Amino acid sequence: VVWLKLFRWVVCFCRWVVSAGWVGAMGFPLTCLIHFIIVESRSLYLFYGSFQSLGTKIAVAAEMRREFGDEFVQDWSVCVHNASLSDRVACVEDSVKAAMWTLSISEEEGPKCYRRGEPGFSFVGALNISATVVIAAYFLSTIFQLFRSGAQDWSDGLYLYFTWQLAHTSVHRKFAMVLVGYTVVAVIAIVVESYLHKGKDDLFLAPDQVFKLVWTDAFSLIFAAGAFLSTHDPAFKWHDPRLVKARFVRPLMDIVSKSNDAFGVKIDHAVLKARLGETEELEELIGHDIYHPLRELGQDGTRNPPASSGTVEAGRLLG
Repeated sequence: VVWLKLFRWVVCFCRWVVSAGWVGAMGFPLTCLIHFIIVESRSLYLFYGSFQSLGTKIAVAAEMRREFGDEFVQDWSVCVHNASLSDRVACVEDSVKAAMWTLSISEEEGPKCYRRGEPGFSFVGALNISATVVIAAYFLSTIFQLFRSGAQDWSDGLYLYFTWQLAHTSVHRKFAMVLVGYTVVAVIAIVVESYLHKGKDDLFLAPDQVFKLVWTDAFSLIFAAGAFLSTHDPAFKWHDPRLVKARFVRPLMDIVSKSNDAFGVKIDHAVLKARLGETEELEELIGHDIYHPLRELGQDGTRNPPASSGTVEAGRLLG
């Protein structure tokens, strides 16, 4: 359900971009969009899944504690060997997943196995919905910048340049900082919520129980959010105008499996081996384009110039 909603949002956003005239005469970057959504955005999906996992773990543990006592505070995502207890945990998990999409739990229409008879504000819902909004905003900002980049095909050097340049743009860094800030605030909110319920009701875990249960998850989320601020530049001069305008040969199946970072490593290795006279990998990347800039570098490389003189063009590319 979540992935269907995300797909619908992306489709609606793309339609808006087209109708607003951002694409214009450039055309629709279909292959770039497919590759970027499926491959280049995988870390964002994992980050979002980690947020949902954190909220689910806390909510399920709180409900099991409410029903059975403090000795039942644990990570219930692991295998439960007791059949009746396993069925109860499964019911609680399903109910928590339903509660994650509402801000208020009603007494009449509330989840079957979560906070039954305890209506009110749904913290797990607020956490999940707010995370969805923030992460979706970050994601859509990257899609918007993809349309603005002018990249048309995932095999173009311009698309490679876009994905490597993205982390350096001010727009991306601002959204990434929002992502980091939100993650820190969300973790603090979990701690505050545990103190607000301490000694008043059993709808939330006690502070020490929260710490023991999810402290590794919480710190991992913060560090994962910080990773969106980091850059992963290729070893060669990826902003060289010759590469930006070039076109590469990329197997069709790689569009759903291999990242541009991995392809950049292949380019780096191919150029280095070409300088040593081994051009097979280079040929795989550039095909039959006799004017390809990497072919010129490969031809220079086959001459095996002395180490003292080097190859001027290859040196410029490799830095």
